[in-house]
Amino acid sequence: MLLRKLVSDVEEEKTRLTNMNLSLEESSDQVNSNIIDKSNDLKQLREQIRKLDERLDQDMQELAREEQEWATEVESVENHRKLLEKKVNYGYDESVQQLKAAQQQYHLVLQETNEERRTVVSNLASVFTTAANHLAIIEKYMEEMHGKVKRLCTKAVEEDGATVQNLQETLNNCVSKANSLFGVVA
Repeated sequence: MLLRKLVSDVEEEKTRLTNMNLSLEESSDQVNSNIIDKSNDLKQLREQIRKLDERLDQDMQELAREEQEWATEVESVENHRKLLEKKVNYGYDESVQQLKAAQQQYHLVLQETNEERRTVVSNLASVFTTAANHLAIIEKYMEEMHGKVKRLCTKAVEEDGATVQNLQETLNNCVSKANSLFGVVA
């Protein structure tokens, strides 16, 4: 019985080991299948990563190109701004210089005008003074002539009517000359 038991135990052990072997083979097949699946998944992931890397490279190149374009545009705008600023400053400086020159010219013209005005006023005052003096002299002369003529007329009326007529004409000529002189001065 012992041998039987031993054979029975060996057979049980063999069955158990066979089952275990089958189970391990199934497990190994399943693991191999899982490895193949995971390997395929890994290949797909690597392909997706490669595509994403390519897309990232393209995006980075596009971004770099856009950044370069922006940098060029910003530099162009900055250069344009500097040029405009330079022109504005130049125009402002030139305008300030022209304003100063115009102010100096204005003050010079104003000074010259004031001097000329004073000269004209002085000359006019001198002319008016001279004219007034001349008129006063003429008036005095006319009064003297009028007195002489009156005396002569009175005397002449007594002496001769024709002589009175000549004296009247002389008086009229003197008055006419005085009026013409007065008209020239006025």
